Amino acid sequence: MKVSELDGASLDAAVARCEGYLPPVMYSPNEGEPAALWMPHPTLPHFRVEDWHPSTQWAQGGPIIERERISVETDRMLRPEAPVTWVAFIWDDPKHYTSLGAPTPLIAAMRLYVMTKYGEELDEEPAP
Repeated sequence: MKVSELDGASLDAAVARCEGYLPPVMYSPNEGEPAALWMPHPTLPHFRVEDWHPSTQWAQGGPIIERERISVETDRMLRPEAPVTWVAFIWDDPKHYTSLGAPTPLIAAMRLYVMTKYGEELDEEPAP
């Protein structure tokens, strides 16, 4: 699957993998409703799958953008007549990946982050 086409739960799942989270596991706290958890490396906090949205929540995606030194801007200068889309890049990345044509800055940045870890294609679609 092309990273440039990831969005929603698939993109969030790919970001979780980049962050060191294992595939989600089911748990049932105190005999309540079962829920899926992203189970991390022991030094990471756990997240319920339904609470992990770095591609739409700045509180989660923003720290990744800052830590990875991702730049995001519109493509207005390249295509002034087209609808606004977002481009993400990392100036000092030796592979020079660029995320083109995303509808929001967070989606552009999270796609780029996944590209820097896995390349332009994933072997399989990440399971949320």
